[in-house]
Amino acid sequence: MHHYTANALSIIALFFILFISSCEQYSNSGIEESVAFIESTTPIAEAQNVTMEVRDGYSQDVHFLIDLSNIQPNDEINDGRKKAWCIEWGQPVIREQQTDVKLHSTENQVYWNKLNLILNPIDSLKEKHADLTWKEIQIAIWEIVEYNPFDIEYIPEYSNFSRNFYEDNEYKFNVELAREIITSIKDHPDEVAGDKYAIIVENEGQILVTTND
Repeated sequence: MHHYTANALSIIALFFILFISSCEQYSNSGIEESVAFIESTTPIAEAQNVTMEVRDGYSQDVHFLIDLSNIQPNDEINDGRKKAWCIEWGQPVIREQQTDVKLHSTENQVYWNKLNLILNPIDSLKEKHADLTWKEIQIAIWEIVEYNPFDIEYIPEYSNFSRNFYEDNEYKFNVELAREIITSIKDHPDEVAGDKYAIIVENEGQILVTTND
């Protein structure tokens, strides 16, 4: 009887640990609970109660479009429609209208320099690579940010990977171009990024990224 009780308690404890671990994922805790993120961003005081609606991009150039409103006057970002990408892969995107969205600036933050190195040269990359789409940029962001560990080389092994990128053993984006972007950033992580920088968008635990106006 005691042996059975001990086993039962062990099983309960194991499930409790697994439950707590799942709850500690960023998508449930919010950006305030993610030390690596919050210590390296600056909350935009005028944009802590923003209304946002997320839409799919209208072309091969854009992953998502976000409509932002209720941003008070500031020097970083204003109301309007912005291009956006995901920070965390493997998570569903909330598309209905959301309120109480919070924006965080990465300006002059070393932690975010590699991400800003991706966001700055997009226009010049398009001129160099006619087939560049949002997919290559999104793949690069997932690997460079390193919040939810991701490696382009392991895509075939990711069971929950989006069919927008990989399906039936077939890549649905330019793998070599994505690798080139990733390698370029990793080889020059301290390069000066430029005037454009990431604005981190926090809404109900979901992390998106857009850029300053």
